[in-house]
Order: sequence, then C-alpha cells, then structure tokens
Amino acid sequence: MRESLPSPINADALIPTATALVWSVKMLDTDDVDRLLDEVASKAGTPGLRTLAIVLAAMVPDDESPADMLAWLSDADGYQRLREDGFSMRDALNAIKYREGRD
Repeated sequence: MRESLPSPINADALIPTATALVWSVKMLDTDDVDRLLDEVASKAGTPGLRTLAIVLAAMVPDDESPADMLAWLSDADGYQRLREDGFSMRDALNAIKYREGRD
C-alpha cells in the first residue's frame, strides 16, 4: 500500500491541479497559473497551498540538477514547440541542452 504524503490535507486530491500547474508554468501561461493557485487558495487556504507545494516537490526528480530541470527556460519557446509536437519533457530538455552544447 502506498504511503500518503506528509501534508495538511489530502494530497491525492491536488495531483490533477499540480499536474495542470506544471503544464501552465512550462507554457508560460501566467493567467492559468494565477487561476490554479487562486482556486486552491479559495477552496483550501494556506493548508491547500502548503499541500500543493508538497505534491509538486514529490513530483520533482531527485536525480537531476536544478540547472538541468530549469534548462527549458533558456529556450522556452523551443521547449513549448517540442512539447506541443509530442516530445516528452525529458526529450525536449535533451534537445535544448544538445542545441546549446550541454549534452
């Protein structure tokens, strides 16, 4: 049986919101980011935002450097195009790093 995340409210309920938030951030959709955060804050307040942070932290790979995880920022438009064309996150990041000579 899977352990529950250490959070003030039911973390599983926020997984869809966390996933949507990740996509909105990567697509630089500030309106959707604001909407998602406001939705959590209005429904669950500070405990909800804390739980969202915990869920997001649990979703972050722990074997990647911060520089690698944020490599998409060096070519956000290119990253968006690759993702919209069906590339996985890792493949899109690798393509950006390769173009920059950081493979």
